[in-house]
Amino acid sequence: MKVFAAETKRAELTHWLSILPAPLFFLWNPVWVGWIMVLYAAAFNLPIIVVQRYNRGRIDAIVSASNKTGTRSFT
Repeated sequence: MKVFAAETKRAELTHWLSILPAPLFFLWNPVWVGWIMVLYAAAFNLPIIVVQRYNRGRIDAIVSASNKTGTRSFT
């Protein structure tokens, strides 16, 4: 489970990093195209970021519940 939690962190970071260069499109495109690119980056990356955070929270809850009950967790 710890490996999967780490993968969710990596996936979230990757999607945040893919949003960062969106403002660079203002340098060589008209302003309206730049805003479309920023909106596109947000629309297609933010939902995945939310899902990764949600999954990581659930993984943490499962791991802590299994630690409380003394059952073996998959690490």
